[in-house]
Amino acid sequence: MKFYKEKLNCVARSLSGGERDNMENRRKDRYWKAASSAIAAKVRRQLKATGTSRVMLAEKLGVTPANITRYLNGSTNFELRTLVELERALDLHIIDRSVVPVNHDNVITLEVKYTINSSEVNENVLNTSIFDYA
Repeated sequence: MKFYKEKLNCVARSLSGGERDNMENRRKDRYWKAASSAIAAKVRRQLKATGTSRVMLAEKLGVTPANITRYLNGSTNFELRTLVELERALDLHIIDRSVVPVNHDNVITLEVKYTINSSEVNENVLNTSIFDYA
């Protein structure tokens, strides 16, 4: 029984400052690492679909094959330039550009139809009215 208590005390000890910092850094980095992993998976799928090798992609991008390996390992903090170059080299959509607000003057046509009894008809009543709103 004493043996288990010693193990429990060893496992249940307080975290050191370095361990606590490492844990906090992992917690902070989890969102961009998840995004990086998703991008890497998308690039790997596109490479496989097009039959492009890592060496061929490296030549297109003007980087070393080791860089491509780092991109595809899922923990690279990509620069925007790198993402755009990957998109162009692989004819792939990575960045959602629809998040940039675009001001369009959309015209909405509203058509209102109504019917009336023939006894209510006079020269001021129209059967159909169309309104344009910009």
